[in-house]
Amino acid sequence: MQSLRDEDPPTLGDITLLGRLGKGGMGQVYLGMTPEGDHAAVKTMLGDHVAQSEMRERFHREASALGMVHSPGTAAFMGSSEPDADRPWLAMEYVPGLDLSEYVKRDGALEEVTGTGLFLLLTDALEAIHQAGLLHRDLKPANVMLGPTGPKVVDFGLVAIGEAGGDLTVVGAHMGTALCMAPEQFGAADTVTRAADTYAL
Repeated sequence: MQSLRDEDPPTLGDITLLGRLGKGGMGQVYLGMTPEGDHAAVKTMLGDHVAQSEMRERFHREASALGMVHSPGTAAFMGSSEPDADRPWLAMEYVPGLDLSEYVKRDGALEEVTGTGLFLLLTDALEAIHQAGLLHRDLKPANVMLGPTGPKVVDFGLVAIGEAGGDLTVVGAHMGTALCMAPEQFGAADTVTRAADTYAL
């Protein structure tokens, strides 16, 4: 974790920010603490995206999707700003530890028993995501946090609510991470189904 910088806000909503966890494609992620003393991962939009209505809608959709899933295998939703906020943010359960990609790079491939157990837990998490009416569309090792209470799927930035051809999906576009994408996601993001998430798993 890095220290906060002068340009960082001290709070977002009622969450006190403690430091910087990292930066993604859409925004900065902070470690925060709620008034109840719970740690949260707080994601904000980068300045270049704030003025873009499509990116704001995508960010708001991620917050909505997080609030729709209730599973021990996904990071819990903890709150968000109003859609028209000057600095949009969303907060989710903070999961300490490495993501699956970092873990494998450090320690090598999982043993059979460990890998099988992880697969079964992630299957339950993916089922909960689908039962909530969502398609994750970016399931990959970097989006699986290996926390102290078990693996948790994170990053719903490319989620589809309902059918994949819904809001913010352009016909003929592809969305996801190439290494883990099902063939139909290349050039046909508007036609993918739950099968694409199963392929990624």
